[in-house]
Amino acid sequence: RNAALTWVLPLSNTMSTNDGVKQRRGKGNAPSDKSNTNEKRTIQRFSADDHLTRAEATVQQNKIAAQELYAQWRQHLQRISYLLVFVSFHMAQTPMTDCIKDMKEANAGEQVISGKQAIGMILYESMSEIVGICLCACLAFFLSMKPHGDFSSPAYMCSAALIPLQIGLYRQTKRIGCTGDMDLLREGSDRAFPIGVLFHVIATVAYWFMDKGMKKINQNVTLVENLRKELNASNEKNARAKAAKSKGK
Repeated sequence: RNAALTWVLPLSNTMSTNDGVKQRRGKGNAPSDKSNTNEKRTIQRFSADDHLTRAEATVQQNKIAAQELYAQWRQHLQRISYLLVFVSFHMAQTPMTDCIKDMKEANAGEQVISGKQAIGMILYESMSEIVGICLCACLAFFLSMKPHGDFSSPAYMCSAALIPLQIGLYRQTKRIGCTGDMDLLREGSDRAFPIGVLFHVIATVAYWFMDKGMKKINQNVTLVENLRKELNASNEKNARAKAAKSKGK
């Protein structure tokens, strides 16, 4: 019995000592848990602020890159529009020249064409090309606007209004020949499709794509700015609550 007691007593003392240590540790951990919670909240707040700062930088970089890219697109379209104006003038010379040749051949025969009739016939024969020149000129002016215009610009609306007119004139005068004599129509006298209409479609699609892309980017920028405002408001609210709590103590 004495041997058993000598073995149990040290063990019980050790267990009581361990319990006391655990209790003291438990009491000491309460303040440390609060400090850890505050540290976690601070880390989360700084982490959210860092992520938002990176998002702001990213959307701003994307906006600048898109603006530079779209500016290059508009410059290329502007150069092409200037080239098409000269091409339209060149295309207008073909029906005028052929019409003059037809009238000379008609005057050589029995038919006599006066000067006024000749001018009217030349203008009517080349009316589709003249409208094409006006269309390309309006489109070139629209593409050279700074700051760049949109679909509500008068120059663009004017060029768009000329498209049905030019297509109608093209369908009425598909064949080049102003005298109406089928014998005078030469081979290859079919009128070329107006290139101004095709370029107008290309420019419209390009501007629609650029407008849609910039709207999407601006939405992202606005979203990030709103998140920043909400985060700042939340931080200010927490700071006021903390200050009021410290004054109450």
